[in-house]
Amino acid sequence: MCPASSPAALIAPAEWGVGEPVTTAVFALLSDDELLGEVETIERITAWLAARSVSVVGELSRRRERDAVAALDGDASPRAQSLARVGAREAVVDEVVLATGLGQRAVQTRIDLARKDERHRWTREALAAGRLSWSRVLQVHDKTSAVDPHRMRGVLEQVLAPWQAPADDDPGDDGGLAVPQGVFSWRLGRAVAAATTSKQRHREAIDRRDLWAAITPDADGNLTVTGDAARIAAATGRVETIARRLRKEGDSRSLAHLRSDIALDLLQHGQLADSLPEGATAAYATFAGELPPARVDVTISAASLLGVSNEPGAIVLSGRETHLPARMVRDIAYRAGSTWRRIVTDPATGYMADVTRQGYAITGELRERVFARDRHSRVPGSTRPAALCDTDHDIDYADGGPTSESNASSKHRRGHNHKTHKRWTSRREPEVHGSITWTTGTGRNYTTTPFDHRDPTPTRDENWRALRAYLASRAMENADPDDDDDDDYGSDVDDGKEAAAAATTTLLLALAGHRPRRFPSHSRCGFADAGATGPRRRPRLRP
Repeated sequence: MCPASSPAALIAPAEWGVGEPVTTAVFALLSDDELLGEVETIERITAWLAARSVSVVGELSRRRERDAVAALDGDASPRAQSLARVGAREAVVDEVVLATGLGQRAVQTRIDLARKDERHRWTREALAAGRLSWSRVLQVHDKTSAVDPHRMRGVLEQVLAPWQAPADDDPGDDGGLAVPQGVFSWRLGRAVAAATTSKQRHREAIDRRDLWAAITPDADGNLTVTGDAARIAAATGRVETIARRLRKEGDSRSLAHLRSDIALDLLQHGQLADSLPEGATAAYATFAGELPPARVDVTISAASLLGVSNEPGAIVLSGRETHLPARMVRDIAYRAGSTWRRIVTDPATGYMADVTRQGYAITGELRERVFARDRHSRVPGSTRPAALCDTDHDIDYADGGPTSESNASSKHRRGHNHKTHKRWTSRREPEVHGSITWTTGTGRNYTTTPFDHRDPTPTRDENWRALRAYLASRAMENADPDDDDDDDYGSDVDDGKEAAAAATTTLLLALAGHRPRRFPSHSRCGFADAGATGPRRRPRLRP
């Protein structure tokens, strides 16, 4: 809240009881009709508050943009000025996200709507009048990007007009929020179609083409690709043709399963996997030359990997980290071709130890260790996986900052730019696991720390004692003192059982040999399922 001395500050009336628990007792004397009227009033007030939020965020953005342009040299080019405004706008979006918990899209939409132009004027007015809810504003904003700004008033008049039939007409019905959602969506689609050409809509849709994926709670997933209709039709037609050919040649999978398997095989390997039924052919290639194998990075605790606990693992998908049930992660880990990489952490903190390199570039093992330590971007509010971020010197190399874990951290590009262009500042504690305190343009401070690799729900001590005994016994049973030749890992296997046994033995030897006073629940393994199409290899533990 702003101080009371600021006349424009929004302060809710004390009788509203904002922040206090809401009980049904306060509504006991209201009739059903009055209760319904209360809901209508609340929705209109909520819309007005959203309109005020648009104006406030827009004003903050305009101030920061003006300051950013004013800080440039007097002869700055139009492009430099445009970039300065964009950067200032992004910094405002990220700061509002940190202060409120809103998503970036919601804040960016507020800034878009606050622009003083013909396109957004009528939407703002309808929102402030309580005729559009915030969710419908988002719908209008998304669907009308190709509409001429001067036709927006007509579009909104069509979608917000009273909807009831004349026989049931209510003189008090002025449309707006009273229009059912299904009717609103249908009207909006019709109005946009009438106000635009098919060429405009196609261009807008193609400009939004993308690929994204999601993992479901059942540990399967879905992949969505958008693009030109002809290319989508050609790609799906090709998958369908291959599926029907393989089905005709004896493949026992259903057409639905074949379509899924073929599409994923083509994306991962550029060709079908080699597990085809006898007589089936795959005489095609989608790309020329050698392709890198597909890679899947998954992180899981050692205890969960061995089945002692069921702590979920983490998998990177579409630039975000999501979780998989422990059972599914174990299945991936024990597949032929998997490589395991041990991450040893401090039992007290869950952090890692320091590594220093000469020179500016943060590469190789040092970069991998920074990834493993941070797990996510160290910019406040970001969960972008570290492997998809910039690895940055916290104290600039030009200012004497060393190239070491104590001075390197993962920052997603947008947050990195805030630091580089002095829109935000950061201060790093000197230790390898030191926290980073960020100060935003408004002067608010936010602190981030490395990822804590400890299990948030550690297993009971007696279970760890049992695990230590189990490790020692399995290590003695499976160790072969006469076989220390790593080349044996290249032998083919008919299934994953031998690979799983070999990988488990290697991990057990490594962990049992360490013999900590208390088996650390935070020890973790990261591994990659390379999906190689060559000779199958047993999972290996890398130091």
